[in-house]
Amino acid sequence: MGLILYSQGGYLNVFIPFTVLLIFIILYPFLAYKAIRFRARYSSYRNIRFHFVGELHVAYIRYLVWALLIPFKFGLIIPYIAYLKKEYLVNFMLFGRRPFWFHGEAGHFFPAYFIGGIIMISGYVLVFIGLFSLVYPSILSPQDAAEPSNTKWIVATVFIYAVIMVAYSIGRSVIFTMIQNYSWQHIKMGGRISFRSNYRIGAYTLVQLTNLLAIVGSLGLAIPWATIRRPRFLMENRYITADLGKLGETLEHATKHEAAIGDAAIEYLDFDIGL
Repeated sequence: MGLILYSQGGYLNVFIPFTVLLIFIILYPFLAYKAIRFRARYSSYRNIRFHFVGELHVAYIRYLVWALLIPFKFGLIIPYIAYLKKEYLVNFMLFGRRPFWFHGEAGHFFPAYFIGGIIMISGYVLVFIGLFSLVYPSILSPQDAAEPSNTKWIVATVFIYAVIMVAYSIGRSVIFTMIQNYSWQHIKMGGRISFRSNYRIGAYTLVQLTNLLAIVGSLGLAIPWATIRRPRFLMENRYITADLGKLGETLEHATKHEAAIGDAAIEYLDFDIGL
């Protein structure tokens, strides 16, 4: 009886995490969809609101259905999925009634993920080499070699975390900066206004690493500071390219379609919580 109960408990302990993971995977496209709508709805410029008009079933196709193919394609379609997400986010976004248009190509996403992936893998290779050099004497001659001291293991642990953190941060920064710089150059609004960004890999990596160190060193007290610092860096290196006449005309056209009753409806009648 005890063995049966233990077995049932063991199965239950394994079943619960997989169930929670499965529920999260199913809900992830819905949560992403609600988050995009929420951010758009409560973002505005000169009292003109943004709107996201994408449909939920498209989010499930691009965030879930395509993601299920990743293991069968050995992860090689991840850049294409990132392209589909970017296209979904931009092409269904409105500024007032002015649509955005993303005219980039999926092929430009692959180099960013390839370079970033190589950097991340290199970090794990360095960790493997470091650990192997630490235990190699014991493997070569187990009778004569002494076990690594606690100090060496502590240094090795710090080395592992530091290398992985730096490699991951640099790799993610490469992917982010390359894709963002390319994407913003291929986004237009209303066919008249274009954008560009000038994100540098080193500067963005420094922001990410110093934010992480500040949060860890302050035991979480620096989270508000880090939360503001990253968006500030992004906005300071993002630009709008347009003639003043076209920009003013676009704002005037968008303003005509914005009514005060819309704001009132959002504030008082809309119970859609989002994220």
